[in-house]
Amino acid sequence: MEKILICEDEEDLRVIFIDFFKDKGFDVVCAADGEEGLKLVDSEKPDIMLLDMRMPKLDGYGTLKKLREYNKELPVIVITAYGYICQVIQMMNLGISGYVTKPIDYDKLSDKIREVLSLKQNENA
Repeated sequence: MEKILICEDEEDLRVIFIDFFKDKGFDVVCAADGEEGLKLVDSEKPDIMLLDMRMPKLDGYGTLKKLREYNKELPVIVITAYGYICQVIQMMNLGISGYVTKPIDYDKLSDKIREVLSLKQNENA
């Protein structure tokens, strides 16, 4: 079972993510901020990360920057309610696999996750 790590500060959205992705056959772990997310990368070994751009303690950009210091392989999809294209471009330079905007189309997001995981699997084959 593939594991998704969701870094999202909105509790209601985390609950929706958990229910949706468990129904799709994923193992799901969640973090409420970037610091917690980085700890879970180490302990849970997720296959992919969904990373909110705006979070307390450590935002999405800071989290991704720290993650890439020691893990360049983990696919990351950024979630944002804000249309700040320059931030998304900065994150693309750090190797994100894509981004989605809120409100989220969960089926499209699920398709994107499957696509990214399939590409990762083919690269490792």
